Amino acid sequence: MATSNDKIKEAENSSLSAGVDEYDAPEVVGVDVDDPEGIIPIELITKGLDVIVKRWENYPDKPPRKDRLKVAWESAGTVTWVFDELIYPIPPEQLIIKIDPSFLAEDGVAYLRYVVSLEDLNPVCSAKRKLTINSAPFDLLAPEFPSANLYGYLNCDADPPLWDGVRVKVPPDPGFELRDVLIVNWEGFKSPNGSGQPIANTYKQIRKTILTLEELDKGVEVLIEPFVPHIEPMIDKASALARYSLERNGRIVRRSKTGLVHIDRIISGELIPCGPA
Repeated sequence: MATSNDKIKEAENSSLSAGVDEYDAPEVVGVDVDDPEGIIPIELITKGLDVIVKRWENYPDKPPRKDRLKVAWESAGTVTWVFDELIYPIPPEQLIIKIDPSFLAEDGVAYLRYVVSLEDLNPVCSAKRKLTINSAPFDLLAPEFPSANLYGYLNCDADPPLWDGVRVKVPPDPGFELRDVLIVNWEGFKSPNGSGQPIANTYKQIRKTILTLEELDKGVEVLIEPFVPHIEPMIDKASALARYSLERNGRIVRRSKTGLVHIDRIISGELIPCGPA
């Protein structure tokens, strides 16, 4: 005779395979939620991850109600349940689930999701969070911002104007080869030094293949656009961070240091920041 646990397990596996997603994907502290690749910062690879599971709808709010929370780590076709506990009333608004660094020992792609088995044994799954594990060295020069002034600021006098985009330059490197792919990432911050949480929806990724000897010799430039949503939220004493990776034969082999640019669209004596007409 099948037990309650057997029924839960069968239903969970069925839901995972059927792709039934009703909850948002879990988040990972230190991984940009707007990054579709979910690149894990190298400093977290040796420390492990803190996974945020937000309190789900219809959570247990009074005894004897108990829900069962399970968190799945999927890599190379194998699913490992890294967390499996009964949740008593009332769960906190965010549960932090620890992922051991041993799960990050090999480069590759993994997926996180969770399953909540409600009191009626009916499991509800979250969407997947893609994570990219890459231990490639950070030995490339930081990207440059050709339109910034001598003090590293992009302001209302920038050329081209900020509302026409921000130029980001990848400097040349003797290790670059034709057909290499440069992956440039950009995100904005309300702070002047790139600290704190990134501004939602400012994240931008551009892939640029090195096609000419001139690009090998002089470097590669990309344009961050459009103004909304990638630049417009940075108004007063704000900033952006840019970094890039070198992809060769489909694999990230080197990564850059981070470039910081200050952004300020305030005009002295004006109430409205500069922007498109």
